[in-house]
This record gives sequence, C-alpha cells and structure tokens, in this order.
Amino acid sequence: MNNSAKERIHESELGSTTGPRRAGYAPLLFVLMCWCVVLVAAEFMYRPPQPLPADAPADQFSAERAEEHLRKLVADSIPHPAGSEQNKIVRKRVVEIFQSFGCTTEIHETSAKLRYRRTKDDPDTVPLANIIARLPGNSDDKLGAVAITSHYDSVPYGPGASDDGVGTAALLEVARMLKAEGGNRRDIVFLVSDGEEFGLMGARKFVEEHPLASEIEFVVNLEARGTTGPCLMFQTSEDSEFLIGLLNGTVSRPICSSVFYEVYRVMPNDTDFTVYVKSGSRGFNYAYIGNVRGYHTPEDNFENVDLGSLQHHGENALALARRLAALDDVEFEPRRAVYFDVMARGIVAWPERWSLWASCGCGILLIGLLIFFRPAIQLRDFGVVVGCVAVIMLVGWLIDVGLKRDGRLDVPWTEQPLPIVAAFWFAMLAVHSFGSLFLSERPASTWCVVWGAAIAVCLLTSTFIAGASYFFLIPTFVAIVAVVLLLPFTGRAWMSSSVAAAVFAGLAYLPMEQLFYDALGFRLNFVLSVRSALLGATLVPILAGSAARVRQTMGFLFLALFVISLVASVILNPAEV
Repeated sequence: MNNSAKERIHESELGSTTGPRRAGYAPLLFVLMCWCVVLVAAEFMYRPPQPLPADAPADQFSAERAEEHLRKLVADSIPHPAGSEQNKIVRKRVVEIFQSFGCTTEIHETSAKLRYRRTKDDPDTVPLANIIARLPGNSDDKLGAVAITSHYDSVPYGPGASDDGVGTAALLEVARMLKAEGGNRRDIVFLVSDGEEFGLMGARKFVEEHPLASEIEFVVNLEARGTTGPCLMFQTSEDSEFLIGLLNGTVSRPICSSVFYEVYRVMPNDTDFTVYVKSGSRGFNYAYIGNVRGYHTPEDNFENVDLGSLQHHGENALALARRLAALDDVEFEPRRAVYFDVMARGIVAWPERWSLWASCGCGILLIGLLIFFRPAIQLRDFGVVVGCVAVIMLVGWLIDVGLKRDGRLDVPWTEQPLPIVAAFWFAMLAVHSFGSLFLSERPASTWCVVWGAAIAVCLLTSTFIAGASYFFLIPTFVAIVAVVLLLPFTGRAWMSSSVAAAVFAGLAYLPMEQLFYDALGFRLNFVLSVRSALLGATLVPILAGSAARVRQTMGFLFLALFVISLVASVILNPAEV
C-alpha cells in the first residue's frame, strides 16, 4: 500500500471529522432483517420430521409402525415406577414385543438401594429388572458391541409415554428392522433399563454386575425431557472429535451443538448415558425437550406423544446403529471437538484446540492492524460499551424480579414465553441504541474496542468452556479478517466488516434461541441477558458509524417495543396461584 492510500484510509476511517458521511438506516436494518430471517428459518428447519406411515418402505423407520409398540406399552396411561406392579406389566409387554419378531431376551434381575427417597412411603430397596436382547454380528474379529439403550420405568406421578416410552418404542422398532435385515458386523445389544427415574439404578447395576457391559464399545441412548420437539444430540463421550465426524453424514437431520453439553452440565438432570460412559463406552445421548411443562407429569401420556419426535428418534437410532455396527476395529485419539449443526442439514466441527489457536491468530491480526494504522482509540468508547452491557444486565434483572414478584415467573416455563423473551431482546437493542449516542466520533475506535473485547472473550471461552467458543469466535474471525482484507481498498471497511460480523453472529446465536428456552426456560435469566448483550454488542460498531438520528429513532422504536412486550408479558401470563 502506498503512503497516499494509507493517509486516505487514516483520514476517512480512523475518525477524522472531515471523514465520510455517516451511514443511514440501511446497514442496521439489513443486519436486523438477516437476524429475523434466521429466526424464521430456524422455526421451520428445527421442527421434527413428518412421521412416515405404516406402509413406508421396509428399510425406512416409520413412526406409525413404532406407534403400535408404544400403544401396547403405555396406552393405558398408568404410571409404572420401578418396583411397582404396573412396572412388571410394562416389562412383560416389552419382552412380548421383542419375542414377536424373533428376538430372544434376557432379564437381568437385581435390586438397588434408593439413592434418594421422594416420599416417606418409598421403600429403601427397589427390585430391578433390565431387559436385554442381542443380535449377533457376523465378523470373525473380536469387535466391541453396539448398544441402543432406553429405560422403561416412569416417575410415580406420570405415565412416562415420552420419558421414556417413545425411546423404548423407537428401540423396539429399530430392533425389529435390524433383525429382519441381518448382516451387521458387530453385535447389537438392545438394553432397556429399569430404575432410571430413581437414580440410574438399573444402568448402574448392569455395569457393575453383567458381563456383557465390558463388551459394549458404542452406545446410543434415547431419552426425553419433554413431550415434543426435535431430537437433540446433546452429549457425547469425551472423544467427540471422532464421534462428530462419524455422525456428520450418517443422520439425515442432525441437531447438535457442543454448547448443549455446556448447558447440560449446569442442570440437575442426568441419564443412563453417564453410567455407560463412565464404564468406558463411547457414544451419543439423544433427547427431545419441547413442552417441558408436561415433563414428569400426568400430561406425559400417550395422547400427548409427538409422532414427529418418535420419527426423529427412530431415524437417528437406526442410522447410527447401522453405521456403528458396520465399523471395523477403530483406533483414535480421545480428543474433543467444537461443533454445531447448520439448520439441521449438516455439521460444522473442528478440534477443540483450534479455537484457542484461532483466537490467538485474531489477536495477532488486531495487534498488527493497530501497529500499522494506529487508530486513535478512545477510552470513552470502552466505558460506553461496558456500561451498556452492565445496564442490559441490570434491566434483565429488573424484568426477572418484577415478573417473579407476583408469581408470573414462579415456574421456569410459562404459558406465553414469547413476550417475555422479546422484552429481554428489545431492552438490549434499546440500551445499545441509546448508549451509542455517547460514543466518540471515531468509528474505528469503537470497532477496535468491541472486537478487541471479543478476542478476550474468545480466549476465555476457548480455555474454560470451549464448547461455547464458536458463538464468539465466528463473528470475531469474520470481523478481523474482513477488515484486514477490505481496509486497503475501501473507505467503508470498518462498517462493512461490522455488518458481515453481525450477520454471522446472528447465524451462530439465533438458530438455537427456541432450544435454549426449552432447555432453561426462565430458570437462569442472567444467561438470557448475557447472550442478548453480547449479540447486541456486535451492533455497536454499526451504530457508531450511523447518523445520530438513526440511533435516536431506533432507540425510541426499540424502547416502545420493549414496553409493549413487557405489558403483553403481564397480560398473557397470569400469576401462578
């Protein structure tokens, strides 16, 4: 670059008062429009697949065929906790279905002391009976077995049609199909455990007592924490780098993210999969989590089962069983990956260690840019950005306290969550819009402050919660690389790179918005505030390059939408009594 070009960029982009005219509404509205498109697209792309009819081709999983198994198991809608008489009836039904298509079953009878008692009437020790069926493989090599697992017990106060009747029905239909197909290299084990709801007791006893446990190399576990929605692959064993590579291209509608496990780790829930992984198995943990208000309640009945969720469970289990059972002996390093799906059509993944390297690379590029162009960074801009984030957190806390005060958020999942979620997001947009009025007159300074802070966040997340690092790394990488490439050629590099980065931030954050609500509800509202504040921060460089009238107009618009959303939250969500 010659000196005159460098001087021209310095004058036009680094804050000269004689620089280019401030942008109008177009950049900001373009980003917001892209975000809305992502939200609408995600609503459609993350729906469960259409259930296939009973006359679907024999090699395709059919929810209607599996529904017949489910009907036989739980259509009477009677709770069947471990140790109950109804539990014995359901166990007999599972065995009969296995036997109807020629699978020999084994009952692993045992007992376990209750890890915790829900009521004073609960017994100290519960009899357990795990159900095991096995399809022998045809390989002469000694290959580890593949296990498809679920549990058939329910909680004492719910029929358990989804948790875990759907998982068991999908398992039974997959067993029927694979029995008819034959030809698998590895043994396939179908394990339907008992006592999961009382503390994973059946799975623990299977691992401790049954010799077959040591032969299982891969596990696909089918679960539910709701009564509807798409099936999420929310947890793998520690060697996710290999497993995600295998998953990609195996299942037709992958919905997965390494951030799911980061969220799952802070929740009180657990599944049998944890037991199998601790015993040395590798694999995938699946669940659907929509309408969690019906979870572990009488509403978890046969009438409320979503056949689309059953279809998704079955498709995933069948595809993975076929793929895993066909594998030769595999050796791989137990390394973790950062990964996420792209609108349920494919998976992007990279080794976890690359996140830290990429974060460091972005930092080096930014330092080089600062040395070469020497933008005048204003401390005031840093204070404004940090102050906006703090105000957003404060407003989020006030929304939380205000709606909880009269009982409207006494439960994590409300009747009408949309206006409450919208209130958080519009509050963020209003604060950032008004806050940007206090920025310096140097857009490059704001750009450097925002993306410099983003690099620091990338370094922290890559080190401590790497599964969530892609949220921050993707937009930061786009912003840094775009400005380095554009700055020699255009006087709008700061704005253009910010628009591109904000669009990619929306692509990373927003597809999972509904799934985050399904997972957390309003249990951890500071997480919602943090997510909205950080995503909104990507708009700050765009606002810094926009005219003051744009910031004022958009600020008042978002403030009005915030008030409307808050009023709607109060009207549409009656206080719990």
